[in-house]
Amino acid sequence: MEKINEIMDLLINKGLVINEHLELKKLKSGTTEGILYTILCKKLPTFVIKIDHPMEISATEEFLLAYRKVKLLPDVHYTDHKKEFIVYSYIPGETHYHRGSKLEWMKILTQELFQSL
Repeated sequence: MEKINEIMDLLINKGLVINEHLELKKLKSGTTEGILYTILCKKLPTFVIKIDHPMEISATEEFLLAYRKVKLLPDVHYTDHKKEFIVYSYIPGETHYHRGSKLEWMKILTQELFQSL
């Protein structure tokens, strides 16, 4: 818990989040060993903090920056210089939330990924 407090202090000091009505919620991990938190601002999930191995953080950052024009992917807001954590925008819901059928959003994702190359 100490690491997440340091991260929150850093984000507040950098002005990336305002220390007002902030909450932190630990999420279930995805496909990596990393630890995920959601920053809630005024009860609304706003950012995700992913703490992981530097190689995982670097790969996540590279992927999200390479495909930043793909509207189905989150925006990167901050990456630690040691690559210990990354902060990106929170996307609500499940993968199909307000995106139509899985077939349709997978088609959009594939097209936008290839157009970004």
